[in-house]
Order: sequence, then C-alpha cells, then structure tokens
Amino acid sequence: MNRHKAVMFVLDSFWPNQDGVSTVVQYLSEGLVEKGHDVCVLANAKGRDLPAREEHNGVVIRRMNIATRWPIYYKAMDDKSDIQNYHDVVVEYAPDVIIIESLCSWSNDWFMTFADELSCQKILHLHSDISDYGVYGWRKVDYKVRNIGNILYQIRMQHKAGNYWKSINDSLCKYNMLLYLTDVHTNIRALGQRSICHVEKLENAVDDIFFEESLSHENIENDVCRFLCVANYMERKNQRYLLEAYERATFQSKTELIIVGNGSKAYMEGLQDFANEIVKKDNGYKNIVFYRGIARDKILELYKISHIFVLSSIWEESPIVVREAAACGMPVISTDVGDVRTIEGCRVVHSVNEMASSMAEYERDLNLRKTHGQQLSNWAQKHCRRSVAVDRLEQLINRE
Repeated sequence: MNRHKAVMFVLDSFWPNQDGVSTVVQYLSEGLVEKGHDVCVLANAKGRDLPAREEHNGVVIRRMNIATRWPIYYKAMDDKSDIQNYHDVVVEYAPDVIIIESLCSWSNDWFMTFADELSCQKILHLHSDISDYGVYGWRKVDYKVRNIGNILYQIRMQHKAGNYWKSINDSLCKYNMLLYLTDVHTNIRALGQRSICHVEKLENAVDDIFFEESLSHENIENDVCRFLCVANYMERKNQRYLLEAYERATFQSKTELIIVGNGSKAYMEGLQDFANEIVKKDNGYKNIVFYRGIARDKILELYKISHIFVLSSIWEESPIVVREAAACGMPVISTDVGDVRTIEGCRVVHSVNEMASSMAEYERDLNLRKTHGQQLSNWAQKHCRRSVAVDRLEQLINRE
C-alpha cells in the first residue's frame, strides 16, 4: 500500500528552464504531487533573477546560486548558496526520499559531505552512462595548443576528473538505489550493481499532447511528403548529414524537409547555404525549410503536418524527440545513437546512403509508413506515457 511521502529532488536546472533533465524532473515531481505526495525541488538559479522560494503546480521550489565548472570548482554566488545552506535546506525539509539528479554536479558532490547524516531513502537518478560522463574528464591533453596556460588547465582538468572517477564507488555506496535511463547503459548498471542494493530502470516520457488524436498520423493527407527534424543547431546534431542524405535520395513525388531547432545561428546559416544548393539543382521534387527559436505550438503543428521523422545526431542518450514522433505514430529514421535501436519500429541507419534510401522508401510506400508508425505508437503507449513513469517512480520510492 502506497503512503504519503515527502520527496525532495536536487538538480542543477529546473523550471522555468526547459532542458531535458529539467523537463523530466518537472513531470515526475508534479505527477507525485497529483498522487498526494509532498514534493520539494532544490535547484540552481545560476545568478538569474528567480525567487529563492516559490511554488509551481504544487511543487515547492527552493533555489541557490552556484557557479559551476566541473571538475574544477563549485562556488557559492551569495551567502545562502554554500554546502552548509544545502545541508540546512535538506534537514529542514526532512524528506522521506531524496533524489539526486546526475553525477559530476554540486547536487551529488556536495551531498556526499553529509549524506551519512540522513536516514531517509537516498536515490541517484542518472541520465547518462558512466562512459558518457567520463568523456568530460578523460579528454587527451592537446599539446599542440600554444597557450601554456590552456595546456596547464587541461592537465588540471584531467587530473581532477581522473581522481573523481577513481573514487566513484565511494559516492555510489552512499545511495540505496540507482535509477538508469535505458538498457544500453551497461557500464552504470554494472557499477551500480557492485555498489548499490537496487539498480532500476526509469525511462523518459513525453508530453501527453503527443498521444492526442489531433496529432495521430493516420489522419494526414499525403499531398507533399514532409520529413521533420527537431534538433538544436550544433555539430553534434549533425544536420548536414541529413541534408546530404536528402540530396542523394530519389523521390517519386514532391517532398519537403523541415528542420527545427534552437542554438547556433551561424551553424544554421551554413546549413541554409548548402540547402539552397540542393534545391537549385533539383528537378522540383525537393524543398527545404528552416525554423529557429519558434514557439512550442508551432513545433506541434509541424509534427502534425509532417509524415516521417529523421534524426541525424552523432551522439544522443535517449532522445525525447524520437519518443514524441513515436507517440504521434510517425515513422522514424535515425542514426545509431543512444537507445534508438531498442525502439520497436525505428529504422536505424549507419551511413548517408542508408538514410537516403530509407527516406526514398518511406516516401513511395505509404503502407510501410503506416506499419512502422503503428509499431512505434504501440511501443510509445507502453514506454512513454508520463503516467507510466510517475507510477513507476512511486512504486520505487515506496519500496522498503
């Protein structure tokens, strides 16, 4: 039988920010409130003009101001944002459960200094595998850089990060439970099983609006076949790869590639220059449209009018956008990143030519689009509902 609990989340970024971890913690915290639990979130305002304490959708939000440069330093930006204040806020709230979001953060590293004082359930919620966290600390020093100060800084970073990972077991042992994101996170699961009593999976979910009938792709008229990519403008998202595939694809009817994101304007403009070359030499079957910094309502409209979702990233963990497309019943083509290969119905490609041929195949085969779209929709119903994620977390925090 579930009982009312006081739950505290601690993380670096929270509402009104809308980054991935912040969004996940928002729907988990608000979902627990709806189930009758008391929830407090302690987050980092990072110097922004945000209240030190407020309530949003039933969740009490406490904020400190911390300057961070992992693994070099965490610095309090005022006299109420140091380790002692962190300790005092936690002790004052007296949680039954405290959930720390991510390693390599003040939320975890400062918590280690007083975790043993707490008798409550202590959970570490990770959003990346150990090897992915470790990338930030194990970069080779670039001795070709002529600035000696930069070289020394890199050496210092590498040394501190190395020591951090060597002592990671000491941190993990202080937790009762570790939550991981996806079954492809084999390193953290193995490490957690050696250090912690319980290692459990908690998958990402998407906004319920993506499951609504108005976004279902059974109802779309196939006038122009539209491909949609939602990803910030940056090298890691690799939209040029997508443009190259679109250029090579041979279509039987008119198509449109829609690329949406925030991020670097300069990167987007470089993509636009390449896109103009593609459209110029085409026979009229291809059109490319870019959007940057548009409202969420407009993005939802683009999901509604598009037929096929495409992701070309170099690296992802558990991309929310793929889950959003799946919830809509939209077929997905993606590079082999993160956990996409575990998603039933997702077309995973390993080269530009494979992506091009998959785009062409989906364009001409409406039945294939419907079949794969339905497979993805069925998968999303089981794995991506926010109510499923909240129920799962409640089940875990009630485990004695």
